[in-house]
Amino acid sequence: KVDFLEYIHSLSENVKATFGEINNTIHIEINAIGIYFDIETAVPLGIIINELITNAMKHAFPNNKNGTIAISITNLDNAAYEVIIEDNGIGTTPQLKTKKSLGLELVSLLVLQLKGTFIHEKNKGTRYRITFDI
Repeated sequence: KVDFLEYIHSLSENVKATFGEINNTIHIEINAIGIYFDIETAVPLGIIINELITNAMKHAFPNNKNGTIAISITNLDNAAYEVIIEDNGIGTTPQLKTKKSLGLELVSLLVLQLKGTFIHEKNKGTRYRITFDI
């Protein structure tokens, strides 16, 4: 079993490090205490989270704007989980929504692999909600 709090913390620090100077202006909050997944769930979920953090780092905070990316994983019941990845950045523009994104297509495919749902919610910034059962 993979300790997901530790895993996401390490993953998010590595993503931030690749962005150099911008990583000092963006704070990442993680809420995943007591969440453990087997490798079949951990790998696709890790790739999903990596992609969505990377998108937020690239697009949500232009001109080194300060901001926060929040990641939470909640056990809804014995087998159901909810993952929310959100930022308080500039939000999704209509041009970005109509653009084909290879990264978001990958996320959608990985969510299907988890037999889950992937929803982009209208929020002050950008918010994604993923639910799945294991």
